[in-house]
Amino acid sequence: MAENRELTLVLKLVADQFPNAEIHGIDIAKNLIEIARRRFTGNSRVTFQVADALTFKPAAPVPLVVS
Repeated sequence: MAENRELTLVLKLVADQFPNAEIHGIDIAKNLIEIARRRFTGNSRVTFQVADALTFKPAAPVPLVVS
C-alpha cells in the first residue's frame, strides 16, 4: 500500500501546485484505484481509471505526465 500513499501524495502535490488543472490518475490495480478515489472524494478535478500505463492512450494530449 505504500505505492498508493505515494501516488496520492504526488497527485495532491500536483493538484495544489496547479489549482486549475484536471488530474487523471491511472493504475493497473483496481483496488488501488478504489482507495485513491476515496482519498479524493469531493474533488471533481481529480479522476481515476484502471489502466496499464504502458498502453494507456489519453483521449487528448496531456501537458504533464508524472510517474
